Amino acid sequence: MKNWAIDSAFERALSAEIAGSELLRMRVLAATLAVLLVADEMLFLFARDLVERIAQNPLPAWLPAEIIGPFLAYEIVALFVLHYRLARGTTFPTAARFANAIIETSLPTVALWAVNKFTTPAVAFGTWPTMLYFIFIVASTLRLDFALPAFTGIVAAAGYLGVAAWVLSFQGIARTPLWESSSARHKGGSTPSRSAAFRKGSGAGFPLL
Repeated sequence: MKNWAIDSAFERALSAEIAGSELLRMRVLAATLAVLLVADEMLFLFARDLVERIAQNPLPAWLPAEIIGPFLAYEIVALFVLHYRLARGTTFPTAARFANAIIETSLPTVALWAVNKFTTPAVAFGTWPTMLYFIFIVASTLRLDFALPAFTGIVAAAGYLGVAAWVLSFQGIARTPLWESSSARHKGGSTPSRSAAFRKGSGAGFPLL
């Protein structure tokens, strides 16, 4: 009987700790998205020449709001729902937590997809949305559940790989398969260097969404 009481108290304490950590994680993510949205909109509204010179294309003024806005709204709604459920002694069910991880980690993938419509892959993959994968994976450790950070990493890897495969292969940008270009280099042949363009785009594209 005593052991059962100890186990029950431990479970309650652990559940409270997980709920508090989840609240902190969602607040941090919501604040991060809000700061990014404001900073990007300031660039798009007041430094359009710089942004369009980097992208080498005209860009919609409200592009950051169209991409980040829905995810920020989702995070705020999810935060209120979690508050509501905690006030009634419950939390998110396991399936909802995994679904939440998929939705949150899709933001960098959607951002990269959108940016690729307006600029070159070298610039798009050098912009800051790629760093969001890292932020979401690190923040997922606050869920205090090993399966969820691992799942978040898998979703992030799949999203990045999917966008890269679509942009570089299916759109015909990388017309030479990797094994053929590697074979040509071993034989001393020359292939067009994309690495220099990628490094240039990475440096210049940081402020661009």
